[in-house]
Amino acid sequence: MIRKIFGIFILSLSILLFFAYFSLNFRNPLKKSFDFEIKKGDNPKGILKILKEKGIIFDWQFPYIYLKFTKLDKKIKAGEYQIQPGERVMDILKKFLEGRTIYIPVTLKEGWTIFDYAKELERKGICSKDSFLNSCKRVPLWIEAKNMEGFLYPDTYFFRKNTPSDEVVIKLYNNFLKKTKDLRQVLQEKKLKPLEWITLASIVEREAKMESEKPKIAGVYLNRLKINMKLEADPTILYGMALAGIERKILTKEDLKFPSDYNTYLNYGLPPGPICNPSYSSMKAVLYPEEHNFLFFVAKGDGSHIFSENLKDHIKAIQLYR
Repeated sequence: MIRKIFGIFILSLSILLFFAYFSLNFRNPLKKSFDFEIKKGDNPKGILKILKEKGIIFDWQFPYIYLKFTKLDKKIKAGEYQIQPGERVMDILKKFLEGRTIYIPVTLKEGWTIFDYAKELERKGICSKDSFLNSCKRVPLWIEAKNMEGFLYPDTYFFRKNTPSDEVVIKLYNNFLKKTKDLRQVLQEKKLKPLEWITLASIVEREAKMESEKPKIAGVYLNRLKINMKLEADPTILYGMALAGIERKILTKEDLKFPSDYNTYLNYGLPPGPICNPSYSSMKAVLYPEEHNFLFFVAKGDGSHIFSENLKDHIKAIQLYR
């Protein structure tokens, strides 16, 4: 009896191992390559089930058990992959684990301008700097801007090499629409036009070093706008100078007189358009600013600022921290 049970056990184990081996070494029956996207946060079981539904893998259970047993289930990397005809399941899994995507990851940072974007995209071989900037000149009517500055969401993207620049801009813009849907719904209530909103958000982005101060800094600029007081935001001058081919990191007193529509020391109101592509938090800060009576702020040197309600206190703060 024991020998019989043992024999059944050995047979069952053999069958199980055979199916495990077959499942992991199964070669897909694809006739042509198949592009497959894994999004950040996708779980391995869901990924394998989709591959099973597409007929790319024979079975999802054994590959999943393999990933769990080897503790590789959390090592799968997001991105877009190309599965070739006849690839084994193990080869496909290895591709996912090593992150061998067909798309190149490009991180476009918060506070970067379209010119910064253009340099990074060219550096990664996605598209040329000039073609990207030309594509940025094609602007949806509702934005009422000269270019797409400010409306191309900072994020990590995946592109093929030599992607048409129009396609790149559309992807960045669509991401902006997706990520800001909730914020755009309250624009009318806040009595702000899209261009005004993003322009002010871009100034907040460049001024604020600490996330917690963004609503307060937004409040300062909105207070100034209400009483028709010049914004006097240094980053706007830097942007205007950069457009003229002059690169500066620190402004001099003479720079404050630099003739530009973006110079908010010379001109009242907002500049003609955004000075960078702001983060979600900066856009939110403009719509939900901190209510206060501050009209001035000065950097303390540690990333934070000291805020003042009047010029006298502001001058004292400047003397203290500069």
